[in-house]
Amino acid sequence: MPLMPKEDMFAINPVSGTISVMAGTLDRETHPEYKLIIEAADMEGEGLTATCTVIISVTDSNDNAPQISFKTV
Repeated sequence: MPLMPKEDMFAINPVSGTISVMAGTLDRETHPEYKLIIEAADMEGEGLTATCTVIISVTDSNDNAPQISFKTV
């Protein structure tokens, strides 16, 4: 069973709402998808709040060199 993701893996810019990765890299092979539940509040957290779910799908480029074997006939 893969390890659970760290709590502080992502950060959200409070002005732009941009989500950034804080944990270095993401590995699609261990966690192909992350689900974040975001809560936004006005009045410095003392006013109305709303939540939404953000699903981050991790794509993978070929990070392993191909292995080629030759067979002589």
